[in-house]
Amino acid sequence: MNLAKEQNDLICSLKELGCKGMAEALSNQFANEYSFCELTFSQRLRDLIDREACSQKKQKYNRLIKQGKLKYLLTFNDIHFGEQDGISKDDLNYLISNHWALVNPVNIYIHGKTGVGKTQMC
Repeated sequence: MNLAKEQNDLICSLKELGCKGMAEALSNQFANEYSFCELTFSQRLRDLIDREACSQKKQKYNRLIKQGKLKYLLTFNDIHFGEQDGISKDDLNYLISNHWALVNPVNIYIHGKTGVGKTQMC
């Protein structure tokens, strides 16, 4: 992608300021000008800010995961549940949705016999 010097300077300035997500989004806007030409300045700026916020959250998440030195790093897709495990599909889907954490944050207490995978859930 060939960007004008001014465009490259803007992207470099954003990177120097530590706004890597915003720089990537701006580069995308320059590369796909036709897709963004219908948007207002405010909408384009909102896109840049949202991408930077997302980038910072992702960086924080990755840093916390690394600092946590977790023994197991699994996702819900890696864990197989059945009715015999004592959790219904509806309950599992509710946990996966994170709705409980966003709307009304609560603590979850996980208990069970030794070796059933409680540590993997945390």
